[in-house]
Amino acid sequence: MNRRSLIAGIGALSTGSAAALGTGAFSSAAAQRSVSVQVADDASAYLAIESTSQYADGSGDAIALDFGTLVEDQDGNDLGEHVGENSSTVFGSGAADRNVFTVRNQGRNKVKISPQYQVLRFDSDGNSVESDGELAIALALGTGNVSEQAELSTGDSAGYFVQIVAGDNPPDTVTATFEINANEIED
Repeated sequence: MNRRSLIAGIGALSTGSAAALGTGAFSSAAAQRSVSVQVADDASAYLAIESTSQYADGSGDAIALDFGTLVEDQDGNDLGEHVGENSSTVFGSGAADRNVFTVRNQGRNKVKISPQYQVLRFDSDGNSVESDGELAIALALGTGNVSEQAELSTGDSAGYFVQIVAGDNPPDTVTATFEINANEIED
């Protein structure tokens, strides 16, 4: 057998073997891994939400806002409760020392908080509505400067105010939920 025939035969055998055995590529795979998740209350979470006023109750696992409670002065004397019809009432200012609640970044990365400002609208029956046309009451939550994005480094916080606008015929009670998101900012 000559040398060229031997090399050609080995090359053909190699190519055939690779085709028969495959190249190491695959089209799908499955693998199981374990994951561990621990849940913390609002004050201990990566995105902490902390009570900073008498209107934010942080005694449970999640903060609860209540603007229908009786307000007392420093001496324990009863003041007012509830908001009035045809009024706009602002609780807090978003400033560090005057807000309803605070959102603190307790994670490792810088985050952007959103939304900066959100409005929840309700009709006179207390049902959620999308437009101002049927508006009887609106709750607005926001940081001090709603035109700027709240970017929080580790340990930084943003204070939130709440504004309640009541129309002619507001419902006696409105129950709603709000959502605050934090998204990592790439440096």
